[in-house]
Amino acid sequence: MAQSTQHLSSLGQVLMKTIFYVGVSLISISVVLLASDLIGLIDIKQLFHLEGSPLKTYARIAVSGCLLASIGSLQPTLSNEDQKTP
Repeated sequence: MAQSTQHLSSLGQVLMKTIFYVGVSLISISVVLLASDLIGLIDIKQLFHLEGSPLKTYARIAVSGCLLASIGSLQPTLSNEDQKTP
């Protein structure tokens, strides 16, 4: 029983790290897109066929990344049973 709990715990840690790195990657992608649009390397409106402001698109990507990174960085709390076992 303890081994399966330990396996689930390590699987949860891997999932949390993955979520964190996906979030940081989304933030990085947003920054790169914004910088390349400001420099003039790409036209984001034509690339994604956007109707509205491209700034909203960058903000949506960055905010999604921030949320995922914050969720991925959460530390699991110990339950009462885990605190009693040495």
